[in-house]
Amino acid sequence: MLNVGALRKAQAHEACRDPHPHNRPFSLFSFPLSDQGGYVKRLLIVVVLLTASMLHAQTRMPARKLPGGSPTKGYLLPNGWTVTPAGEQIPVGDLPLALALHPDGKHLLVSNNGNGPHSIDVIDVTTRKIVSQAPVSGAWLGLALDSAGTRVYAGGGLSNSILTFSLEAGKITPWKRIPVGDPESDLFPGGLSVAGQRLYVANNLGNSVSAIDLGSGKVLSTVEVGDHPYTCIASQDGKTVYTSVWGGAQVAVLETGSLRVMARVSTDDHPNAMVLSRDGKRLFVANANANTISAIDLAAGKAVERISVTLYPNSPAGSTTNALALSPDGSRLFAANADNNDVAVIDISKPGESKVLGFIPVGWYPTALAISNDGKTLYVANGKGSRSFANPKGPQPDRPRTKETQYIGQLFLGSVSVCTGTFLTPRRRVWP
Repeated sequence: MLNVGALRKAQAHEACRDPHPHNRPFSLFSFPLSDQGGYVKRLLIVVVLLTASMLHAQTRMPARKLPGGSPTKGYLLPNGWTVTPAGEQIPVGDLPLALALHPDGKHLLVSNNGNGPHSIDVIDVTTRKIVSQAPVSGAWLGLALDSAGTRVYAGGGLSNSILTFSLEAGKITPWKRIPVGDPESDLFPGGLSVAGQRLYVANNLGNSVSAIDLGSGKVLSTVEVGDHPYTCIASQDGKTVYTSVWGGAQVAVLETGSLRVMARVSTDDHPNAMVLSRDGKRLFVANANANTISAIDLAAGKAVERISVTLYPNSPAGSTTNALALSPDGSRLFAANADNNDVAVIDISKPGESKVLGFIPVGWYPTALAISNDGKTLYVANGKGSRSFANPKGPQPDRPRTKETQYIGQLFLGSVSVCTGTFLTPRRRVWP
């Protein structure tokens, strides 16, 4: 006899069953009470797999980079680059822009021209220590000694003057100021050159060059040369002065007697530092906005070589070539690339066939070069030293500045790299 109640109960139970039990999503947290042991096993497997995955990820994860560093591992910069300066590092003032080696080779002078206090430091090249210092006000770029090494001249920048100092046995003492023009005018004397009893200075904001008699301290004449002249260099016979016209992509050639412009030679963009070949026949000009050096044949009155100093061929502008130095034998030219943090070493022994041999890693933003009289030591001024610093007490728009305020421009400490022996050998050659 059919039991209608039992049949209806069975139908209801069947209707509640999942028709696709194997399609249900797996869940660690939903399981039948009869399957607790299986759940624990599955949980352990998942934990082991997750742990192994995390350990594998940690082994592949690069080490965290932190500011600072060491001489062996290098120093991390804000842009993610690491500088590993060659040789010994001598700390100096803020933003050193010029170096001058004493004629006897025993002392190196450094002009610091940054946001911090300006000064001229005197370094004993044997002990590699600062032995004396002269505070200056508003100096910029220019630094030179007379042939005897007893007088030091620096571009006075904001003061529209030449700052002069006496130097004896490594001790530097302020001497006097030589006015170049009206203190209220916009001359901004910077790069300069001493030739006998004459000093020639490029007035960067005055677009002019002035000739000064060092005996009387008087300005003999001033002539306009073009847009923002950078520095000057006198010929070996003292009859000609060459001026790099920073904003004009040219070198102005001046006759020293009348200080008139005799010729102009085109260069690449932003010509700045210059050096003459040992025979006085070629003038090498660094072009900051073109990654190049112009080699000018002075007899022909034109650039005959365009030497690229980039790490890679066809690199965009940005190396900022801004300092030059010549080896005593005249065969090697050293060029600082400020934004590449290196010094290019160039073989210039064959005119017209100059060749980059390689690069020397230096500090952060190299700005000036000098080489010892025996050619065995290269000195490199690094504008920002070797490392960066955090400024948790930096300027705030809603607070007045105090002496404790950490303005980033005042946290840089310059340095001088001393490269000798193997450190003087280029470490990297990227392209032939």
